[in-house]
Amino acid sequence: MKLSRRYEAIPPSGTMAVVQKAALLKRQGIDVVSFAAGEPDFDTPPAIVAAMAQAATSGETRYPAVLGLPALREAIAAKATRRYGVPFTAASAIVTPGAKFALWAAFQALVDPGDEVLVPTPCWVSYGPQIAMAQGVMVPVPCAPPDFELDLEAFERAITPRTVGLVLSLPMNPTGRLVARETLAKLAALALRHDLWIVSDDLYADLCWGQHDGRVSGAALFDAHPEVRDRVVIVDGPSKSHAMTGWRVGWALVPDALVAPFSLLLGQIATGVTTFAQHGALQALTGDHAFLDAWNDAYRRRAHLVVDGLQALGLPTALPEGAFYALADVRSLIHPTAAHPTLADDVAIATQWLDHAHVAVVPGSAFHAPGFVRLSFACSEARIAEGLARLRHLIGNPP
Repeated sequence: MKLSRRYEAIPPSGTMAVVQKAALLKRQGIDVVSFAAGEPDFDTPPAIVAAMAQAATSGETRYPAVLGLPALREAIAAKATRRYGVPFTAASAIVTPGAKFALWAAFQALVDPGDEVLVPTPCWVSYGPQIAMAQGVMVPVPCAPPDFELDLEAFERAITPRTVGLVLSLPMNPTGRLVARETLAKLAALALRHDLWIVSDDLYADLCWGQHDGRVSGAALFDAHPEVRDRVVIVDGPSKSHAMTGWRVGWALVPDALVAPFSLLLGQIATGVTTFAQHGALQALTGDHAFLDAWNDAYRRRAHLVVDGLQALGLPTALPEGAFYALADVRSLIHPTAAHPTLADDVAIATQWLDHAHVAVVPGSAFHAPGFVRLSFACSEARIAEGLARLRHLIGNPP
């Protein structure tokens, strides 16, 4: 039987692989402390659930408008106008089945075979595969540890005649790092100078709980160069900020030229987003956001707990400034010996931690950060303390 070879070179999600293995151990009755999944441990706020339920029980269960519920598109545009300081209209707001679909659609619309897209690394695991699905080439632009600062000179050097755009994600996944305002201004100028698109993944923009010294999220991209608006695709959604990962609602804000391609892709592939789920997302945008302060305070405390614990284990880790991830340097543990011949890389370290300490982390290699592991602290402080205690025992008493 013949199968398509189109996606043979596309790897599975490194994050999901660890999550699935941890879930298997849990089904076997093993207590696993999971630092793997990028999913808040908070429940979706009740008002959002109530809005969704009300919509479902009142008949909002039929085919959706392809580009999204008009009221939701208005709310998306209004939020974007407030956040970015440049005008957006509902016509530029497109509701998608999750932010991941919006990113995929952006690459499908912008990338031709052989085109290059610059991506600062470490980066989210799916950028490269999604660019490859568009038959493009992801060009990593490394951000060096320990601080993982964006290197504008490296961006400039990486540009070739095939470069069509770059990806920006702030706070960054997996480092949780922000960027200086002046760096963003220079990045916008670079895009204008070289006629590049910017795909700005802003899914964590509401979780910037550690801003200081002018370090900001991608919301400042337009401050110095508002005209860059015509070449920016913004991807966002309530999955992380409102604990709505399972709702599969996201959106994109696109220039006029991309509305038709997005409409075509949605119409042919997804029809649209679940109608009653969109009503929940509308409540998420227009309702009370007081809970976010409490959630961000919790993430701030957890970040310090995780980083302090990892540093005490001799694993250098930069303090995140947003999202809920920390990237730990485990290169000191990578030294295969006769007793431990398999500890050759970060994948082996993550495997050892899961198998022997029942602590799940994601190998940094999945994020273009070999020698590191990512820990998600979207879990309680008690579980963080338990996970760190297990790692302390394992590192001090290796199997």
